[in-house]
Amino acid sequence: MNEINFFIRLQLAIIVLTISVINCVPNCSSETEIFMQNDNNSVANASVNLIETVINKISYNDSTLPHNVVPDVSNYERDFIKILSEKYLKTFQPFDLSLVPSISTECRDHAQMFFESLSKFEFWALKLHDATARFTSGLLNGNINQLGDFDQCLNVKAPNDEFQGKYCLTYLQPSIPESQRYTNYLRRLLQSHDAFKSNFDDPGHRVPRYSTINFGVCVPSSCSSNDVEIAMKHYTESFTDGTGVKLAVRVESEMCYVNDYEWMSKLDLGTKIAILFCVVLLLLTVVSTVYDCCGSSEIKNRIAVSFSIKKNTKALFAQREQNDIRIAHSIRLFNAVMLLISHKCMALFYLPYSNRTWMTEVLGKPWSVLARAASLYTDPFLMISGMLTAYSLYDKLQKNGKINIWKEYISRYLRIMPSLAFLIIVCTYILPLTGNGPLWNLVISHNSVLCKKSWWKSLLFIHNWFGFEKMCMTHTHHVGIDTELFWTSPFLIIALFRWPKRALNVIVILAVLSTIARYYVTYTYEISNYVSFGISVQQLFKIADLMYILPPHRFTVYAMGIILGCFLRKFKDIKLSKRQIKIGWCVSTAAMLISFFGPAPMGDISYKFNATHAAHYAAFAPIGWCLFFAWMILTSHLGYKNKIIRMLEWRGFLFSTRISYALYLVQFPVFFYNTGQVKTPIQYTFPFSILNMNEMLSIILISILYTILIEQPFNNIKNIMFSSKKIPQKTNNNNEEKDKLKMS
Repeated sequence: MNEINFFIRLQLAIIVLTISVINCVPNCSSETEIFMQNDNNSVANASVNLIETVINKISYNDSTLPHNVVPDVSNYERDFIKILSEKYLKTFQPFDLSLVPSISTECRDHAQMFFESLSKFEFWALKLHDATARFTSGLLNGNINQLGDFDQCLNVKAPNDEFQGKYCLTYLQPSIPESQRYTNYLRRLLQSHDAFKSNFDDPGHRVPRYSTINFGVCVPSSCSSNDVEIAMKHYTESFTDGTGVKLAVRVESEMCYVNDYEWMSKLDLGTKIAILFCVVLLLLTVVSTVYDCCGSSEIKNRIAVSFSIKKNTKALFAQREQNDIRIAHSIRLFNAVMLLISHKCMALFYLPYSNRTWMTEVLGKPWSVLARAASLYTDPFLMISGMLTAYSLYDKLQKNGKINIWKEYISRYLRIMPSLAFLIIVCTYILPLTGNGPLWNLVISHNSVLCKKSWWKSLLFIHNWFGFEKMCMTHTHHVGIDTELFWTSPFLIIALFRWPKRALNVIVILAVLSTIARYYVTYTYEISNYVSFGISVQQLFKIADLMYILPPHRFTVYAMGIILGCFLRKFKDIKLSKRQIKIGWCVSTAAMLISFFGPAPMGDISYKFNATHAAHYAAFAPIGWCLFFAWMILTSHLGYKNKIIRMLEWRGFLFSTRISYALYLVQFPVFFYNTGQVKTPIQYTFPFSILNMNEMLSIILISILYTILIEQPFNNIKNIMFSSKKIPQKTNNNNEEKDKLKMS
C-alpha cells in the first residue's frame, strides 16, 4: 500500500510540474525559472527539487516512514524552522557550556557543536536540550526537584558518534539573608518547610538531603562533573545576580551517567563470582527439590534435602512447637509493621513529589508520631531477644547445670550469618546491575561501594562500631547490636541462676547506667532519637553514632528481657491477685501511652528543638514502651488471659516470626530499588503513597522466598552439624528452626 501511495504521489507531482512549467504556478515560480533557463543537467536537478517541493506541499505523509526514522528537513520547512528555533531558544534558554571559558577544551568544543546544531533545530540536539530539566508550575507547593528526562538523555548520540548524552544530577542549595523575610518565606515553601535540614556535606545514601534541590542536566559525554559544576554556577548566576539569593552548586562524579553498551564485558571478578554463586545455589535448590519429590526411598539424606523447596515450605508453615511463648509472635508482628511503615516514610522523602510542600504539611502534625517513633519499634525486638535467650539458657541450666557457651555462639552465628552474607552479595554485586535512574547511584551503587570495603565487619557483626555513614547495609545495624548483647547474655544468665540477688542488682545497675548514658548523650550533644520536625541530617547521623547503634546505650531493654525470661522459668507457677493484675495493666498501659504519645508535639511543623524533650524521650520511652509488652507476655504465660490476649496468641502469628528476619533484611533494598528507579515527579497521596500495597506485598513475597531459599536451607545444615544423629532420617514437617534465636 505504501508503494502504491508513493507512485500515485509521484504521478501527481509530475502532472503538477508540467502544469507549473506551462502556467508558471506562483508558489513554484523560482523553481520554474531555473527549470526553463538552465542546461540539461541543471534542468534535471531543478526538476528533482521542484518535484520534491510539490510532493511536500501536496501530500507528504510521514506515516509511511518507520516511527524511529527522523525525516529530513525539506526546503519548504527551512524558513519555518529558523523562525521556530529563534522563538524556542528565547523561551527555553539552553544549558550552554560553550559560554564558560574555564571548562575543558573538548567539552567546550562539543558544547559549541551542540548549540550550533540546536540553533538549526537538529533532532539529536533537540533531544539533548529537551532532556535537561526546567522549572515548571507548582514550585510553591514543593515541585522543586526536577529530574529532566533520564532515558532520553542517555539515548542521545551526536553525528558520527562523536559523543553521546551524559545525564548529571546537580545539587543546588539556596541561602537567603534573614533580613529578607518575604524571600525567605518563599524559600521555605520551595523547600517544603525544611522538614529535614541538610547540606552538601551530609551523607545522602540512607537519609535524604531534603533541603537540597535536585536538578537534572543533559550534556555531552566529554564533559566531566567538574565541567558541569562550573557551568551550572555560571548558568544560575544569571538568575540570582542582584537578588540577594546565593545558590551553591555541587555535581558529584558518581551522580553522572552515560550509556555503557559494553557493561557485560566489564564485569569485575567479584560480580562474576557472585553471579556464579547464585547460579550454583539455584541448581542446588532444583536438584534438592527434585530428589525430595521424586526420590524412591522414604528415608532421605538430610543434607541432600536441605535446599528442597518442598521441605522448607512445609517447615515454614509447620505447627507450633510446644515450648513456645505464643504472644511474642504478635508483639513482633505489630512492631515489625510499624517499623516497616516508618522506614517507608523515610524512603518517601527521597522522591521528587510535585506536591512535596503539601505532603510536609500533612505529615507535620502530632499524629505523625506513628512514623517518627521508628527507634521505639526496635526496642521490643531487643527485649524479646533477651527474654527468649534467657528463657532457653535458664532451662538448660535447670536441666544440666551448665551451658556450652561456645556452642551457643557458633550455633547463633551459623544461623544468622548466611542470610546476611547472601544479602550483602546480592546488594553489592548484582542489584546495581538491575536498574538505573537519577537517584540510582546514590541509594544503590553507593552502598555497593561501601560494602566492598567493609563487608567483613558486617559478617563479624561488629559493623555498628564503625559509624553509620560508612556502614555496609546500614539497616543491618540492629543485627550487630543484638548479636553483641547476646555475647554477654550467657554470663548474666549464669549469674542469675547461681547468685540471683547479686546478679539482679548488677543487671539493674547496668540498665540504669545505660539509661543515664542515653539521657546524657542526647542532652549534651543536642541530638534526638525521635525524628522531630526540622531535625537535621547531621543530628540523625550523630545520634546513630553516639547512641542508637551502640549496645551499651541499648542495654536497658535487653536487660528487661533477660530478667523477664529468667522469671518465666523460675516462677512459672506464681499466682497473681486480681488487684495486682489490674494495677499491672493500668501502670503498663499508662507507661506505653506516655512513651508513644508523649513526643507527639515534636512532630508538629511549628516545633522548635528542645534538648530536654529529646533527652527524656531517649532515656525513658524505650522502658515504658517495652514495659507494656513485658506485662502482656507475663500475664499470658502465667495463664491470666482475656479475649484480646487469646486473639494475640493465634497460631498464625508464628508465620510472621519465621519470615521476620528476612523481612527485616529485604525491606530497605526493596524501598531503595524502587526509589532509584523513579525518573519523573510524582504526586503524593495520603495514605496510599505510604501504604503502597504492591510494594508491601512484594516485600512479603520476597521475604517468604528468602526464608525458603536462603535462610531455612542453611539453618537445616546448621541443625545437622549440631545434631547428635549422624544417620539419615525420615523427612517430616517439623519446624527445625530455633524460635528463641529469631532475629527481627
